Amino acid sequence: MGSKSFILILFSLTFSMSFAQKEVKKDGYDELRKLFFDNANNKSKQKVYAKAFLDKAKKENNNNKIIRGYYLHSLVNEKDKALIYLDSVIQYSINTDDENFPNSAYCEKAFILESQFKYKEALQNYLLAEKYAMSKKRIDDYYVARYYVAITKSESLGETKEALNIYKEIFNHYKKGDAFKTDYSKTIYQKAIFGIADSYKALKSTDSATYYNKLGYRETKKANNEQFLNLFILNEGANQILTKNYRTASDSIKKALPFLKRNNDKANIMASYYYLGQINQGQGNTNEALKNFIKVDSIHQKEKIMFPELIGGYHYLISYYKKTGNNKKQLEYLTKYISIDSAFQQSHNNMYKLLVKEYDIPHLFKEKEALIESLKDNNSLFLIISIILIIAVLGLLYYQYRLKKIYKERFQKIIIDTQKKITINDNKTQPTLEKKDTVLKETKTIKSKELNIAKDVEVRILKSLKEFERQKKYLKQGITLQSLAKDCNTNTVYLSKIINSYKEKKFSDYINDLRIDQCVLELQQDSEFLKYTIEAIATDFGFNNEDTFSIAFQKRMKLKPSFFINELKKMKESA
Repeated sequence: MGSKSFILILFSLTFSMSFAQKEVKKDGYDELRKLFFDNANNKSKQKVYAKAFLDKAKKENNNNKIIRGYYLHSLVNEKDKALIYLDSVIQYSINTDDENFPNSAYCEKAFILESQFKYKEALQNYLLAEKYAMSKKRIDDYYVARYYVAITKSESLGETKEALNIYKEIFNHYKKGDAFKTDYSKTIYQKAIFGIADSYKALKSTDSATYYNKLGYRETKKANNEQFLNLFILNEGANQILTKNYRTASDSIKKALPFLKRNNDKANIMASYYYLGQINQGQGNTNEALKNFIKVDSIHQKEKIMFPELIGGYHYLISYYKKTGNNKKQLEYLTKYISIDSAFQQSHNNMYKLLVKEYDIPHLFKEKEALIESLKDNNSLFLIISIILIIAVLGLLYYQYRLKKIYKERFQKIIIDTQKKITINDNKTQPTLEKKDTVLKETKTIKSKELNIAKDVEVRILKSLKEFERQKKYLKQGITLQSLAKDCNTNTVYLSKIINSYKEKKFSDYINDLRIDQCVLELQQDSEFLKYTIEAIATDFGFNNEDTFSIAFQKRMKLKPSFFINELKKMKESA
């Protein structure tokens, strides 16, 4: 299975932006159109401006503007209503020489119909766009429609070989230099190259996929198209996984990922984490694979997007928790997997057949039932515990209501303290650990004789701890007193004494506090973390599971992590 599903999201034609840019005449409509697009985050206002635009056009009997008025309405209404408005666009533009319509309307209708799993009707509208474009000799518009026919065939109907032939048809037209009349033509050419590369990847023809990924990289670099450039980089990374060339695959994916994050490209971010998880799995790095597959699930839970290629991560999570004997987690991911699979069964019939073959869905249903039974062995006890939990939750809600002001004050104090630390660190040089005098000065407050450790050994251990903190090694999972003592070239007795005396806390609290402080800092500095589930955040900062993270967070910050994250989201949204 290829990655065309999530690429389709990025490749959708931005007709609305094109329309906004081409309409520049100051005729009274321009201001309404500008207000419409300036309020892209406020649909209520947009509907007001769209109505004013259309009313003005009808009053003046201006057919060209009536078309655009209906089109504006299609952009801000729900799918079924949008289809009605697009039909009006087609009706008013079918016998005109408008350069945007009805082609745009046919394609927009097809996009909506695909989202409703009405693939046959979607194809019909793409074919109508093809036919109209050819009748008007609009070659670029014709090949755009052809491109979307190929996408539908490969993604929704599983006809990858047929789609490949269409991509090649488009490629062969545009590879001739004289076909590049506009930047728009070059973009269609780049899309065709990607379609070919991705189809070959889906068919596991890795050499051919690499050839076209490299060609696409050169063409997009030459055209200074950063978006497509990074898609080709990502696609080649995924292709290299098929050949088990994990190092090259990892380099490519990690190279593309920062750009995807900057552009908030959730679908491709999710795909990147899945590919990284595959690489970790291939390299036998269980903890990292687990973290990346959990991130995929985290994005799915928040954004409600998922693609057939990516659900293999759930199979890994189910198997992992089965092996570790965590029935609760196994059931959780098994339930999610079956739910996703059910949706694909309805919308991706060909893909569903592959999933049944690869993952044995009927067996998983039986496994789910067995897990549920094992967790319900004592129904009476379960009922009593449920009642107690309900009472406890109600009590907690009441308690939180009373202490809401205190909790918010704590949140504000954490934010202020963190900002102070950031400012201090920005304005001072990192203290050197090379001179013993620096460390010795720090030790004056400690009665070294009581530790019964030689002074030079104290200095060496303190220096190692400073370096341990500076390199953020505490974010690694599975750190123990023994493993840290080995890194510090000392024994556990000395290390424990040093941490207890200088840090004034137990070893476990020392590690957890470092992790929580770093977590709080990065949650404020990188909004991407706010999109993750608590479990994904926990594993990212070195904790084995959500529970230990929540306990450590509350102990350190006197707040639940969920409360802190929700307040931080509100603060950023209101900023």
